[in-house]
Amino acid sequence: MSSAESSQESLFSRFFNSRRSSGSPLMETSAAESSEAAIGMEEEENGFLGSDSSPLLEEVGQSLQALRDALNRATGERATRLKKDLNTIEQFIAQVRPEALDLDLSNPLEEACKEQRQHLLAFSRHLNQALDTEALLNTTVANLRRMLAADRVLIYRFHTPQEGTVVAESLTRGYTPALGDKLPATGLGLDQAGDYEKQPLISLTSPRTTELTPYQTQLWERYQVRSSLTVRLQPLGRVWGLLVVHQCRQERSWTEAEINLLFHISQELTLRMQTLELQIQAQQQQQVSHTVTSITEQIQRAPDLQTLLETAVQEIRQAVGVDRCSILRFLGEGRGSWVAEDGGADYPALRSIRSLVDWVHPYAEPLQVVADLEQATVPERQRDPLVRLQVRSYLVVILYRGQEPWGLLCLHHCRGTHAWPTREIELVKQSAAQLGLAIHTWEQAIQTQARQDHLQHRVEEEQAAKIQLYRQIQNMQEELQAALQGDLTVTLSEHGVPELQSLATCVRDLLQQWRRSLSQMQTLVHQGASEAEAGVDLVATLSQAVQKPMQPLTQISQVLQAVEQALGQRMALLQQFSQDSMQVQQQIQASQSTMHTHTEDLHSCRKQVITANTHLQRLSETLQKIGKVTALINTFTTQTNVLALNAAIEATRAGEQGRGFALVADEIRSLARQSVSATAEMDKLMQELQSENYQATTAMETGEEKLLQGIDGAADLQQALEQVTDTIMGLHEQLTALRQDPRQPIAETADALAAVQQLWSDTVAHNTQLAEILQALVQTLNTLQQQIHPFKLS
Repeated sequence: MSSAESSQESLFSRFFNSRRSSGSPLMETSAAESSEAAIGMEEEENGFLGSDSSPLLEEVGQSLQALRDALNRATGERATRLKKDLNTIEQFIAQVRPEALDLDLSNPLEEACKEQRQHLLAFSRHLNQALDTEALLNTTVANLRRMLAADRVLIYRFHTPQEGTVVAESLTRGYTPALGDKLPATGLGLDQAGDYEKQPLISLTSPRTTELTPYQTQLWERYQVRSSLTVRLQPLGRVWGLLVVHQCRQERSWTEAEINLLFHISQELTLRMQTLELQIQAQQQQQVSHTVTSITEQIQRAPDLQTLLETAVQEIRQAVGVDRCSILRFLGEGRGSWVAEDGGADYPALRSIRSLVDWVHPYAEPLQVVADLEQATVPERQRDPLVRLQVRSYLVVILYRGQEPWGLLCLHHCRGTHAWPTREIELVKQSAAQLGLAIHTWEQAIQTQARQDHLQHRVEEEQAAKIQLYRQIQNMQEELQAALQGDLTVTLSEHGVPELQSLATCVRDLLQQWRRSLSQMQTLVHQGASEAEAGVDLVATLSQAVQKPMQPLTQISQVLQAVEQALGQRMALLQQFSQDSMQVQQQIQASQSTMHTHTEDLHSCRKQVITANTHLQRLSETLQKIGKVTALINTFTTQTNVLALNAAIEATRAGEQGRGFALVADEIRSLARQSVSATAEMDKLMQELQSENYQATTAMETGEEKLLQGIDGAADLQQALEQVTDTIMGLHEQLTALRQDPRQPIAETADALAAVQQLWSDTVAHNTQLAEILQALVQTLNTLQQQIHPFKLS
């Protein structure tokens, strides 16, 4: 015998044993029996009632002990209540004396009790065979009607405090059935379910002796009721329904034995209902968990949020078995949008109604359950859209994204009303929680992906900007390369980068200044070369002019010798010498004038050389600025290498998704290498140009020194010519004096003539040196002109 069967039989044993021990239909417990029950409870651990108990009580005790062990393994509030009920049964069994079971079956009453006890034990076994609540209730009404010989036995279940439905009925043929009928609670005795907590049993023997309301009278006439006996069913501490016995053939006075039997059967049924309810709830919870897990797995396989929502409504609708399942998303400001729907083609689509947010406020209670829309208290403005959608009952759960309401999960029954059982409500609540978590996860993933896309877009923009920048730098390098190769007419392109635009403006200004300086230098060098060549010609002419006075001096020397040899010819020779002296003086004066002009030309040439040297210094400063620009480009190149390295590292971290970064990094490194190569070539060209500039500057300085030497030589030559002129003037005066006294000035004339010859020799030497200086200056200016010539200035 199972523990459940033992628990059923124990209740009926308690019923009969209580009648035997008390001698009355209703059991009364005395102080002695209470003490005896306490002793029995103390002996529970030693076989429940001890070794001296009757075999029947031992069997009952073992069954109760097995039931207690099963309840000890269970947890929850319902298990606690069952333990309390089991304690009550054990206390009752403890009050039964073993000797009370030694029945004398010699009289008919005892035989009837024994027979009824056997029927009850059989009834208990029938109850144990019931696998669900419906079978349990049908078994109860069928066996109870047979045991009490009644015309109708029904079980009434409350749906609301004032109304319920007949869920089980056993009826004699010929009377109106009540199975499935919705009846008000007042038709069975009391007005509402709460009244049965105070009055668990209602006995109505006759409408003549009982004051009935008109409505109760109508119900009795409708179902042909003549007498009624009602007891409450209260599993798990709540009034669940009523167990009702009707007599329809005739009026019936209910005996205490029948009332006691009905009361104990109701307790037995309540205990079985509690056990089945716990089992069913456990199974339902397991089914709910399995269903929610399956729905969650299907949701998690969705590739995107919209597919997730559509999968959710399909799975939930299939699991619950409703006509329509949909999801409404809040848009703010009292607006909403249906984002997913799954329903039959026979009913209108929710998208035909723009917004249904008014019928469930986003901050109302998290769960709304309406079993019958027609009977529910719903405002008209909320009822109308639901009626248009043919909704008969609905279940609405708020979907939360974290702590924030995100939308609504709506389930509709359109074919008829639907009493939402706890299993379905729990299934929908758990599914809504998992759906809200999935929505939150997806939206976070979408936001993360959006941030990654935005970051990727920004990185790509920055990479493109860097590439564009380096392309512009490369173009600028090519343009500067052309400028460094001599084409100073290069016009730098416009750039969108402010730094490059500023740099390009600076370089354009430098090139413009460079062109202006080189143009002026080219003009000055050309003029200086022309004037230097003219100076060379002038010096050659001067040399020829200087060579001419040597013959008159020789002649003077010969005249003096002739004077020494022949004083007779003195006067004629002196006259001739005087004339020659005057001629020499005129030639010297002409030479002085030419020398003065040549000196001024040398001064002008020196000024031009100084100006050219100044332009060369400016050119050197410009080259230094270009060197700074090259250093700045080198800095950009270094930063580019660092950026390329960082991009390569990020690409390596990103794996397959970072291949684009790797390509961009390679391109940047390639641009950086080209920039390094171009910068190195620019540095090389700059160094060559600076070297040539330095050589030109050195040549200009050397030319300037030689010009100074030429100017000094010309000054010395002019001074020598002035001395020669003075000497000739003195000689002329002496000759004039010699004509008066020719013997005295002969010696002086010879000395003066020697001095003139010496001065003339010095003048020739200075003139030769000046010619060499001017020739070197011409060569220097020609070299400088050749160096400036490659530059394209226009």
